[in-house]
Amino acid sequence: MVSVLETNGLLQILLLTLMAGLAMPIGAAIASVERIHPRWLETEVRHSVIAFGGGVRGDVFGFQ
Repeated sequence: MVSVLETNGLLQILLLTLMAGLAMPIGAAIASVERIHPRWLETEVRHSVIAFGGGVRGDVFGFQ
């Protein structure tokens, strides 16, 4: 299967775009779950923003 994908560029493009397109409905299905606690979600969003900001700062200033 892998060798077929490597030789057929169109098939690889179609498969990758299909997987990317499925991310939205899968994310919507996960988001529709009502059992997620708002406080937990707020903490995770804050953590994600801080981690992203730290990564950008490290890239800009060359920190390792």
